[in-house]
Amino acid sequence: MTTTSPTSENLTLPNQRAPIYALLTANAISQVGNMMTAVAIPWFVLQTTHSAAQTGLSAFASTLPIFFSGMIGGVIVDRVGAKRMSIIADVLSMVTVALVPLLYSAGALSYPLLLALIVAGTILDTPGSTARQTMMPDLATKAGMKLERANAAYGSTPQRFWSRRCSSAC
Repeated sequence: MTTTSPTSENLTLPNQRAPIYALLTANAISQVGNMMTAVAIPWFVLQTTHSAAQTGLSAFASTLPIFFSGMIGGVIVDRVGAKRMSIIADVLSMVTVALVPLLYSAGALSYPLLLALIVAGTILDTPGSTARQTMMPDLATKAGMKLERANAAYGSTPQRFWSRRCSSAC
């Protein structure tokens, strides 16, 4: 007969784990939204403009800000704070994505405005992701969760979402 000794993970109260689960959920929602937007925006541009060049330019407009914000993302997170930066980044991204169909249905979405919305929506993605990663060790410790387990959950959540969706729909 084997006995297992209680570990810190088994002794943690559910309310102590709530913050880490909230972070993992926020990360999953953010990453899935970014993945869907990366497909939807160029597709939308191609369907509305029938121009491969404009489609490519819109994809480029969603990639270029990530490059520049990646260079200064850590500094931004340090100055603003990790939790605040994560929230600001996700709210800005959500608002800019929501404006695309709203402005399009109102007939007010020009191509340059669309490019500006794409840049505005992606400029803080890297600092937002950095902010969530920065919060991970402290929240894992407070939850009594091994850092390896927390990092695995953090990194694999979006992949789990897509693999389940593709296995049932593809």
